[in-house]
Amino acid sequence: MFSERPHRVWHLLIVIIVLATVDLLFTLWALCYTPFEEQNPVAASMMHSKLFHLCIFKMCGVLIGVVAFWLARRRVKTEVVLWVLLCIYAALMTRWDIYTRIETHQNVQIVNQNQ
Repeated sequence: MFSERPHRVWHLLIVIIVLATVDLLFTLWALCYTPFEEQNPVAASMMHSKLFHLCIFKMCGVLIGVVAFWLARRRVKTEVVLWVLLCIYAALMTRWDIYTRIETHQNVQIVNQNQ
């Protein structure tokens, strides 16, 4: 019997890949333009050497996760965990939204004070 779960898992994985990419782009933006401190200790240690290593670390982590979830795509637990992960990424994106609004507002104030 044909199951819809692999299709849902595929769609969830695509959304998670997109959100992980956005998270990486926000991280790079914050590192370059704000007084940002990475909360992940492994990623934080890589930020002090080269950003390239941080990008590779984050992309490899996502790739390993995607492959593992895809291999287990027919299991109910896989879909449930992906939904939870999607919620976590949604919360992270909300946090990034708040952070960027605060930093942008502070930068505008600094520019206005210097004029």
